[in-house]
Amino acid sequence: MNRKNSGYGIIEYILGVGILVGILFAPVNNGKSVSKMLIDAVKKEHSAYVYAASMPHLPKKAKK
Repeated sequence: MNRKNSGYGIIEYILGVGILVGILFAPVNNGKSVSKMLIDAVKKEHSAYVYAASMPHLPKKAKK
């Protein structure tokens, strides 16, 4: 390996992570970041699941 090229892997890694963090936390939609929108979506879906799971089971139909 050439001595001039050593150490560029960590620079590329740091740059990629920095861009990813910038994308996740930059305001996109009405001041909300992508990470905030993802958290809100997970909370909404989880609350819908908890609501559905708390519903009582329907009784079985009586045979005539």
